[in-house]
Amino acid sequence: MAVAGKKIYRQNEARKIVLSGMQEVATTVSSTFGPRGRTVAFDRGGNVKITKDGITVAKEIKFSDEAKNFGAVLIKEAAGKSNYINGDGSTSTTILTYELCKEAYKLLIQGIDINDLREGYKEAKDYVIKKLEDYKHEIEGEDQIFNIAKVSANGDEEIAKNIQQAFLSIGDNGIVSIADSLSRKGETTVKIATGLEFDRGFLSSLSVNSANDQCILNDAKVLLSANVIDDVEDIKAILQGLQLAKKDVVIIAPDFTDEVMAFFRELLSKKVIQGSLVLAPGTSKNTINDNLLDLAVMLDAQILGQDFDTNEFKDDCLGEARQIIISKGKTIIIDAKTNEERFNKHIELLQAKVNHDSAEIGYSEYEIESVKERIAKMSGGVATIYVGGLTIQELGEKKDRYEDAINAVRSSLRGGYIPGAGTALLRIASSDNLMSTSTSMNLAIKAFMKAMKTPAKVLINSSGHDYDNVINEILKDNVKSIGFDSRSGELTDLIKKGIIDPFAVIVNSVIYAHNMAEQFMSVDSVIITDVPNLRVESLDDILNEDGLR
Repeated sequence: MAVAGKKIYRQNEARKIVLSGMQEVATTVSSTFGPRGRTVAFDRGGNVKITKDGITVAKEIKFSDEAKNFGAVLIKEAAGKSNYINGDGSTSTTILTYELCKEAYKLLIQGIDINDLREGYKEAKDYVIKKLEDYKHEIEGEDQIFNIAKVSANGDEEIAKNIQQAFLSIGDNGIVSIADSLSRKGETTVKIATGLEFDRGFLSSLSVNSANDQCILNDAKVLLSANVIDDVEDIKAILQGLQLAKKDVVIIAPDFTDEVMAFFRELLSKKVIQGSLVLAPGTSKNTINDNLLDLAVMLDAQILGQDFDTNEFKDDCLGEARQIIISKGKTIIIDAKTNEERFNKHIELLQAKVNHDSAEIGYSEYEIESVKERIAKMSGGVATIYVGGLTIQELGEKKDRYEDAINAVRSSLRGGYIPGAGTALLRIASSDNLMSTSTSMNLAIKAFMKAMKTPAKVLINSSGHDYDNVINEILKDNVKSIGFDSRSGELTDLIKKGIIDPFAVIVNSVIYAHNMAEQFMSVDSVIITDVPNLRVESLDDILNEDGLR
């Protein structure tokens, strides 16, 4: 049997291979973009998944053709990072990444100096991000929360209303989460509870007990430790007692030794116990101790190593919550069994640190702000949206849109919003204010700006209208918020119409798309398995197009 060797493609031929994979991913993902976008169906573990969520679609694409897969991996990396930061924006990042790489390739095969190309792209990126600030507005009312959610949910008003209700019920520092509600009626409900969230997740995937890669524990006990847990014997007695009581458990500590983690993993794999080890939140000893204290107050728990030692352990040393949801990077505690008197005293002590008198006796501005954040986190609520559906397919598709819309609202509450439908990028890219003395850099700048127009182009084309005519009409009007509503097919004031995008989502789409274009330019060689009769697809048709359609 012959063994396939390796073949090396160099420079523009190598980039051509990478771009071919990018193009297929971008075409598929961009088909979901905007209110006129379409769904994509695929098999997941024997079940059919139907979704309009860009990052979900992108993650499913893997080519048997090793050459194409190079490009697919790169474009998915850019979309994934953008989505991780904001929880939204993967489709716009995918579109921008492909277009920036395609325009760069066109210039490289014409012989442009790669350093001028890089410098021109960087100048253009910095200019676009700076000018986006001129389009930014802060969220000031309930209607804007509704509008942000509606746009992200592809125009679904029911989703927008439920998300609006959730955010208005919990305050600025509350938590919104989603859960399944598969039923005969397919109704969606919103339930409000007290809760706390922090950015630490399970340390072993063996803790996962749900279809959403989460560890969901009901009526769970919580052990808090001020010190690294380094001895299995320290937790054996506690875990045995919980096992007998058939209680789920979460252990939160600054760290765990390999021995302790291995012991806990063994218990999980044998299904002796259900639960998770979680690192205590914080970046220093002081912040970890502060956060553990806040958790102890919320859960009405004692802290191992501070309030008691293992030989003094009693059941009431543990905290308890109605539900704890743990994912890879996040823990949400819902309806903790809080002692109201203890909680109120703790909040009063924290509040005393942020008043004017306390500030004068030595607290820094950073310390005061940190205490304010702790108060806000402990005082926030948890809104759980139980997403209804008649079938697994409908439920999955709706959950994807809920998740995108929730993340879009969160992002807008933190960083504001801009006119949607790609309008801000279109207007910035259509100005001639950025010029260079270098001809090559000017070509690079123009190429970058051309790519920035593509999100608007995709939305206009998906509505069946002529891109060039619509663009001309938009640019005739100097009002920054005037743009194209692809649902109605009309020019309108996008902000008044409620067609708005989170500022941070668009900024990060530009940043990560540019970052991946930089990586693409640097590709000088591609090494792939030399399969007989392998043909790298021609990109001639793609390169002759004006962009994604």
